[in-house]
Amino acid sequence: MAKWEEKWIKHVEKASKNAIDLKEIEMGRIVSVNPLEIINGDLSLFEDNLYINPNLLDHTREFNVLTGTIGGSTTTISDGFIYFKSELNQDDLVALIKLNKKKYLVLFKIGGVQ
Repeated sequence: MAKWEEKWIKHVEKASKNAIDLKEIEMGRIVSVNPLEIINGDLSLFEDNLYINPNLLDHTREFNVLTGTIGGSTTTISDGFIYFKSELNQDDLVALIKLNKKKYLVLFKIGGVQ
C-alpha cells in the first residue's frame, strides 16, 4: 500500500470517529394540534415529550418597523405584532428523531408530491 493511501485511510478513520451520529429519522402523524399530539407507530407523543420549532405552531412575532405592499401601495407600520397560524394540521406528517426514551425532536412538516 502506498504512503498516500495509508494517510488517506487514517484520515477517513479519524473523521469517522469525530462524525456526528445522525439518528434514524422516523415519521409521525399529527393527531391534534391543540393540545399537540403526534402518533409514531403505536406511541402517542405530547408536548412534554417533544422539542419542536415554535414557528411550526401558532405564534406571535413582534416588530419595530414593517414595510410591505398592500394592493398597489407601499405601507410602513411601526411597533406591532404579527400573528402566525400553525403550519400543522390534523393528519399532517412530520419528521421525528428519537433523542432518548422519552423525548423526540420534530424536525419539519413533510409534504407530499403533487
